[in-house]
Amino acid sequence: MQKFWLFCLTLAVLGLSIFLPPSADARISPCPSRLPQLRTTLECQIAIADLHPTQPVVGKYQVQYQVAVLKVIDRGESSEYATVEDYVNQRKVPVVLGPGNQFYMVDSHHTMSSIWEYYQGNPNIRVNIEIIQDWRNKPDFWSAMKTNNYTYLGTPGNTISPEDLPHNLGELKNDPYRAAVGMALNWGFFERPKGEKIFFYQFKLADCLKEFGLTLPEEINRSHVYQTLAMIHDPEYSYGNSSVCNIPRPQELSLEGIVKKLQ
Repeated sequence: MQKFWLFCLTLAVLGLSIFLPPSADARISPCPSRLPQLRTTLECQIAIADLHPTQPVVGKYQVQYQVAVLKVIDRGESSEYATVEDYVNQRKVPVVLGPGNQFYMVDSHHTMSSIWEYYQGNPNIRVNIEIIQDWRNKPDFWSAMKTNNYTYLGTPGNTISPEDLPHNLGELKNDPYRAAVGMALNWGFFERPKGEKIFFYQFKLADCLKEFGLTLPEEINRSHVYQTLAMIHDPEYSYGNSSVCNIPRPQELSLEGIVKKLQ
Protein backbone atom coordinates (compact mmCIF):
# COMPACT_ATOMS: atom_id res chain seq x y z
CA MET A 1 0.00 0.00 0.00
CA GLN A 2 2.87 2.38 0.84
CA LYS A 3 4.40 1.79 -2.61
CA PHE A 4 1.01 2.51 -4.19
CA TRP A 5 0.69 5.90 -2.49
CA LEU A 6 4.30 6.72 -3.34
CA PHE A 7 3.52 5.90 -6.98
CA CYS A 8 0.45 8.17 -6.89
CA LEU A 9 2.47 11.01 -5.37
CA THR A 10 5.10 10.66 -8.08
CA LEU A 11 2.41 10.85 -10.78
CA ALA A 12 0.95 13.96 -9.15
CA VAL A 13 4.35 15.71 -9.11
CA LEU A 14 5.02 14.76 -12.72
CA GLY A 15 1.59 16.02 -13.71
CA LEU A 16 2.21 19.35 -12.05
CA SER A 17 5.58 19.68 -13.75
CA ILE A 18 3.92 19.13 -17.11
CA PHE A 19 1.15 21.70 -16.66
CA LEU A 20 2.95 24.41 -14.68
CA PRO A 21 4.64 27.14 -16.77
CA PRO A 22 8.47 27.24 -16.73
CA SER A 23 10.00 29.19 -13.88
CA ALA A 24 10.68 32.86 -14.57
CA ASP A 25 14.08 32.34 -12.93
CA ALA A 26 15.19 29.87 -15.60
CA ARG A 27 18.45 31.16 -17.04
CA ILE A 28 20.39 30.57 -20.19
CA SER A 29 23.65 28.80 -19.38
CA PRO A 30 26.82 30.91 -18.89
CA CYS A 31 29.06 31.21 -21.92
CA PRO A 32 31.93 28.69 -21.80
CA SER A 33 35.27 30.20 -20.79
CA ARG A 34 36.79 28.64 -23.91
CA LEU A 35 34.39 28.83 -26.80
CA PRO A 36 35.04 26.47 -29.72
CA GLN A 37 34.79 27.81 -33.26
CA LEU A 38 31.08 28.36 -33.85
CA ARG A 39 29.29 27.38 -37.04
CA THR A 40 25.80 28.28 -35.81
CA THR A 41 24.37 30.85 -33.43
CA LEU A 42 24.80 30.29 -29.69
CA GLU A 43 22.76 31.63 -26.79
CA CYS A 44 24.54 32.02 -23.47
CA GLN A 45 25.01 34.44 -20.61
CA ILE A 46 27.78 36.92 -19.73
CA ALA A 47 28.43 39.76 -17.30
CA ILE A 48 27.03 43.07 -18.55
CA ALA A 49 30.51 44.63 -18.28
CA ASP A 50 31.69 42.26 -21.04
CA LEU A 51 29.38 43.86 -23.62
CA HIS A 52 31.31 46.10 -26.01
CA PRO A 53 29.30 48.90 -27.65
CA THR A 54 29.54 49.35 -31.41
CA GLN A 55 28.25 52.94 -31.42
CA PRO A 56 29.67 55.98 -29.60
CA VAL A 57 26.46 57.43 -28.13
CA VAL A 58 22.97 56.77 -26.83
CA GLY A 59 20.11 59.12 -26.04
CA LYS A 60 20.40 59.53 -22.26
CA TYR A 61 16.86 60.92 -21.98
CA GLN A 62 15.57 57.73 -23.57
CA VAL A 63 17.76 55.64 -21.25
CA GLN A 64 16.47 57.47 -18.16
CA TYR A 65 12.89 56.94 -19.35
CA GLN A 66 13.57 53.20 -19.49
CA VAL A 67 15.21 53.33 -16.04
CA ALA A 68 11.97 54.87 -14.74
CA VAL A 69 10.08 51.90 -16.21
CA LEU A 70 12.40 49.52 -14.33
CA LYS A 71 11.68 51.38 -11.10
CA VAL A 72 7.95 50.91 -11.71
CA ILE A 73 8.58 47.17 -12.05
CA ASP A 74 10.68 47.23 -8.88
CA ARG A 75 7.78 48.79 -6.96
CA GLY A 76 5.52 45.93 -8.04
CA GLU A 77 3.36 48.20 -10.20
CA SER A 78 3.89 46.43 -13.52
CA SER A 79 1.29 44.08 -14.95
CA GLU A 80 3.84 42.53 -17.33
CA TYR A 81 6.87 41.76 -15.15
CA ALA A 82 6.99 40.50 -11.56
CA THR A 83 10.55 41.68 -10.94
CA VAL A 84 13.33 43.59 -12.69
CA GLU A 85 15.18 40.28 -12.93
CA ASP A 86 12.28 38.91 -15.01
CA TYR A 87 12.62 41.88 -17.35
CA VAL A 88 16.38 41.35 -17.69
CA ASN A 89 15.99 37.60 -18.25
CA GLN A 90 13.57 38.19 -21.12
CA ARG A 91 16.07 40.37 -23.00
CA LYS A 92 18.66 38.93 -25.38
CA VAL A 93 21.45 40.93 -27.00
CA PRO A 94 22.72 39.98 -30.47
CA VAL A 95 26.52 40.07 -30.50
CA VAL A 96 29.43 39.36 -32.80
CA LEU A 97 32.26 37.38 -31.22
CA GLY A 98 35.38 39.28 -32.26
CA PRO A 99 39.16 39.26 -31.87
CA GLY A 100 40.32 38.59 -28.34
CA ASN A 101 37.04 36.80 -27.53
CA GLN A 102 35.27 40.16 -27.17
CA PHE A 103 31.48 40.38 -27.36
CA TYR A 104 30.47 43.24 -29.68
CA MET A 105 26.83 44.37 -29.42
CA VAL A 106 24.98 44.93 -32.67
CA ASP A 107 21.72 46.12 -31.06
CA SER A 108 20.00 46.88 -27.71
CA HIS A 109 22.38 49.65 -26.61
CA HIS A 110 19.58 51.68 -25.01
CA THR A 111 17.97 48.71 -23.27
CA MET A 112 21.28 47.47 -21.86
CA SER A 113 22.28 51.01 -20.87
CA SER A 114 19.08 51.34 -18.86
CA ILE A 115 19.86 48.07 -17.05
CA TRP A 116 23.42 49.29 -16.44
CA GLU A 117 22.11 52.57 -15.01
CA TYR A 118 19.42 50.90 -12.91
CA TYR A 119 22.01 48.66 -11.25
CA GLN A 120 24.37 51.67 -10.86
CA GLY A 121 27.07 50.24 -13.08
CA ASN A 122 27.32 46.88 -11.31
CA PRO A 123 29.63 45.00 -13.71
CA ASN A 124 28.49 41.56 -12.54
CA ILE A 125 24.83 41.71 -13.61
CA ARG A 126 24.23 38.72 -15.89
CA VAL A 127 22.60 39.27 -19.29
CA ASN A 128 21.59 36.93 -22.09
CA ILE A 129 23.28 37.16 -25.48
CA GLU A 130 23.01 35.47 -28.86
CA ILE A 131 26.27 35.11 -30.75
CA ILE A 132 25.23 35.64 -34.37
CA GLN A 133 28.72 35.61 -35.90
CA ASP A 134 32.03 34.12 -34.81
CA TRP A 135 34.58 36.45 -36.37
CA ARG A 136 37.45 35.96 -33.93
CA ASN A 137 39.83 35.08 -36.74
CA LYS A 138 38.49 37.48 -39.38
CA PRO A 139 41.41 39.62 -40.62
CA ASP A 140 39.15 42.48 -41.84
CA PHE A 141 36.93 42.45 -38.75
CA TRP A 142 35.88 46.12 -38.64
CA SER A 143 35.45 46.33 -42.39
CA ALA A 144 33.06 43.37 -42.19
CA MET A 145 31.25 44.98 -39.23
CA LYS A 146 30.61 48.13 -41.28
CA THR A 147 29.62 46.23 -44.42
CA ASN A 148 27.07 44.20 -42.48
CA ASN A 149 25.69 47.25 -40.62
CA TYR A 150 26.80 45.87 -37.27
CA THR A 151 28.38 49.16 -36.17
CA TYR A 152 27.57 52.87 -36.40
CA LEU A 153 30.63 55.12 -36.44
CA GLY A 154 28.95 58.38 -37.48
CA THR A 155 28.05 60.30 -40.62
CA PRO A 156 30.30 61.50 -43.45
CA GLY A 157 32.66 64.14 -42.10
CA ASN A 158 31.85 63.26 -38.51
CA THR A 159 33.05 59.71 -37.95
CA ILE A 160 35.17 58.02 -35.32
CA SER A 161 37.53 55.07 -35.63
CA PRO A 162 36.66 51.72 -34.03
CA GLU A 163 39.50 52.27 -31.56
CA ASP A 164 37.59 55.27 -30.18
CA LEU A 165 34.44 53.28 -29.34
CA PRO A 166 33.50 53.00 -25.65
CA HIS A 167 34.87 49.97 -23.81
CA ASN A 168 31.65 49.38 -21.87
CA LEU A 169 28.11 50.72 -21.53
CA GLY A 170 29.10 53.21 -18.85
CA GLU A 171 31.32 55.08 -21.31
CA LEU A 172 28.61 55.79 -23.89
CA LYS A 173 28.14 59.52 -24.40
CA ASN A 174 24.87 61.41 -24.73
CA ASP A 175 23.27 62.46 -28.02
CA PRO A 176 20.16 64.55 -27.26
CA TYR A 177 19.08 64.47 -30.92
CA ARG A 178 19.10 60.67 -31.00
CA ALA A 179 17.16 60.74 -27.70
CA ALA A 180 14.47 63.07 -29.04
CA VAL A 181 14.02 61.04 -32.22
CA GLY A 182 13.96 57.77 -30.28
CA MET A 183 11.32 59.00 -27.85
CA ALA A 184 9.12 60.41 -30.63
CA LEU A 185 9.30 57.03 -32.38
CA ASN A 186 8.67 55.07 -29.17
CA TRP A 187 5.64 57.22 -28.39
CA GLY A 188 4.26 56.48 -31.85
CA PHE A 189 4.43 60.03 -33.27
CA PHE A 190 5.92 58.86 -36.57
CA GLU A 191 6.88 55.63 -38.30
CA ARG A 192 9.88 54.43 -40.24
CA PRO A 193 9.61 54.60 -44.04
CA LYS A 194 7.90 51.62 -45.58
CA GLY A 195 9.83 49.15 -47.72
CA GLU A 196 13.52 48.30 -47.51
CA LYS A 197 15.01 48.29 -44.03
CA ILE A 198 17.23 51.28 -43.31
CA PHE A 199 19.88 50.53 -40.73
CA PHE A 200 20.45 53.07 -37.93
CA TYR A 201 17.47 55.08 -39.15
CA GLN A 202 17.05 56.97 -35.88
CA PHE A 203 20.70 58.08 -35.91
CA LYS A 204 20.42 59.17 -39.52
CA LEU A 205 17.16 61.03 -38.92
CA ALA A 206 18.78 62.85 -36.00
CA ASP A 207 21.64 63.90 -38.30
CA CYS A 208 19.09 65.19 -40.84
CA LEU A 209 17.42 67.34 -38.19
CA LYS A 210 20.74 68.82 -37.13
CA GLU A 211 21.46 69.70 -40.76
CA PHE A 212 18.00 71.33 -40.99
CA GLY A 213 18.94 73.57 -38.07
CA LEU A 214 17.38 71.86 -35.03
CA THR A 215 19.12 72.99 -31.84
CA LEU A 216 18.72 71.03 -28.63
CA PRO A 217 20.41 71.35 -25.22
CA GLU A 218 22.47 68.52 -23.78
CA GLU A 219 19.67 67.73 -21.29
CA ILE A 220 16.27 67.53 -22.98
CA ASN A 221 12.69 67.11 -21.77
CA ARG A 222 9.29 66.34 -23.26
CA SER A 223 8.94 69.78 -24.86
CA HIS A 224 12.13 69.16 -26.87
CA VAL A 225 10.65 65.90 -28.16
CA TYR A 226 7.62 67.87 -29.41
CA GLN A 227 9.95 70.45 -30.97
CA THR A 228 11.74 67.63 -32.77
CA LEU A 229 8.45 66.13 -33.90
CA ALA A 230 7.36 69.45 -35.43
CA MET A 231 10.52 69.58 -37.55
CA ILE A 232 10.17 65.92 -38.58
CA HIS A 233 6.72 66.68 -40.02
CA ASP A 234 7.54 70.12 -41.47
CA PRO A 235 7.14 69.90 -45.27
CA GLU A 236 9.68 72.72 -45.70
CA TYR A 237 12.54 70.28 -45.22
CA SER A 238 13.54 67.77 -47.88
CA TYR A 239 15.17 64.41 -47.24
CA GLY A 240 17.63 62.37 -49.25
CA ASN A 241 19.47 65.19 -51.01
CA SER A 242 22.79 65.46 -49.17
CA SER A 243 25.64 63.25 -47.98
CA VAL A 244 24.49 63.71 -44.38
CA CYS A 245 20.73 63.47 -44.91
CA ASN A 246 20.42 60.64 -47.41
CA ILE A 247 17.34 58.88 -46.04
CA PRO A 248 13.68 59.01 -47.10
CA ARG A 249 11.16 61.08 -45.15
CA PRO A 250 9.55 59.35 -42.14
CA GLN A 251 5.98 58.12 -42.43
CA GLU A 252 3.81 60.83 -40.90
CA LEU A 253 0.79 60.41 -38.71
CA SER A 254 -2.21 62.64 -39.21
CA LEU A 255 -2.57 65.56 -36.82
CA GLU A 256 -5.62 63.83 -35.38
CA GLY A 257 -3.57 60.70 -34.79
CA ILE A 258 -0.85 62.59 -32.93
CA VAL A 259 -3.40 64.45 -30.78
CA LYS A 260 -5.05 61.12 -29.91
CA LYS A 261 -1.71 59.71 -28.75
CA LEU A 262 -1.07 62.78 -26.63
CA GLN A 263 -4.35 62.36 -24.77
